[in-house]
Amino acid sequence: MPAQTSRSPDKQSITNVVKAFEEGLQHRDLKQIEKTVSPEIVVFENGHRNHGWQDFRDNHLLPEMKEPAPAMKTELKKVRLRRTSHGLIPILNFL
Repeated sequence: MPAQTSRSPDKQSITNVVKAFEEGLQHRDLKQIEKTVSPEIVVFENGHRNHGWQDFRDNHLLPEMKEPAPAMKTELKKVRLRRTSHGLIPILNFL
């Protein structure tokens, strides 16, 4: 694995972003979620693809947020980073 450069995020930085994203989901705070994602985000969930923040927000998050909120709490247990030719990919494990 190549050495980390000054442009590469470290594991703690990625963990902080993931926690902020999860907190935004818990509080249904679209502004907080938007701060944590790229405008070019691609999300795969349940066999469906959302391409870009607007698609993810309008066709995934907003419909889910209109439903009653289930009682849930997630806890980030482990973050591993996989380096690819496209950059770092975080692999997340939740409790």
